[in-house]
This record gives sequence, structure tokens and C-alpha cells, in this order.
Amino acid sequence: MSTNPYALGTLVNAFRLLDLLAETEHELRLSDLSKQLDLPKATTYRLLATLKEYGYVRQNEQTTGYTLGLRLWELGRRAVDRLELRSVARPWLEQLLVDTEETVMLVILDGMLLVYVEKLDTPQPIQINPRSLGIAPLHASASGKLFL
Repeated sequence: MSTNPYALGTLVNAFRLLDLLAETEHELRLSDLSKQLDLPKATTYRLLATLKEYGYVRQNEQTTGYTLGLRLWELGRRAVDRLELRSVARPWLEQLLVDTEETVMLVILDGMLLVYVEKLDTPQPIQINPRSLGIAPLHASASGKLFL
């Protein structure tokens, strides 16, 4: 729980729920989320219903499991688009692409995660297409292993 005296408990719980869904590769059901968050099922359900209404989570109608919604991706992309770092780094990335003729990626370290900010594709006809922009654990990418 937050130590901030001004934090809103409901909002803190919503962020905890989103973080849990983000850390899990598979769908989670209401009961799983409720247990892992140590929240009553009714509270967890209301959080999910609200987040679902706004597109922050989605529910598989067949399995009733929950995953992150595309609205989060959209917000993340907008945040990345506003990073001044991209415009400052762009000429360097372009020069590196010219020099190496290999895919060039700009990443930001966030704890034990990499945030992919920019990607310039190789002009080579045969490519290994690394992860698109997004987030990855350090151990799961070549770029991340540089930080380990």
C-alpha cells in the first residue's frame, strides 16, 4: 500500500491490479486477482468493471479471464511520443543505422525492465525483427543483457 497520505485507496488498488495484470503473461480470473491483491471479490470486480469500461482491461468472454486493454498501450505510446529524448537521439540513431546497416533501437532502463522508445529498421533484405516498441524484462533481450 502507498505511504503517501494523499493517495486515494481505490486508485492505488486500481494501479496494483494493472501492475499485476502487466506482470502476468496469461489471463487472470476474478478470484485469482482478488486473492493476489488481498482484496474482497466485490471490490476487485468493481475495479475491473470500471477499468474495462474505459478500455484499460479486457475480458475474455469465453474464459472470463482478464488481461490488459489496448487503452494502456495507447497512453504509453502517447507518453513515449512526448519524450524529448527521441528527438535528441534521432540523429545519432540515424547515423548508427547508416554506419552499421543493422536495426537500431533506443531503450530506457526502468528498474529491471527495458522500455523500447524508438526503432529504426535495417535496410538489409533479410532481417530479424526484434520486439516492436514496448516493454521487456532485462534478461529477455540483447539490449537488456547489456545492463545485467
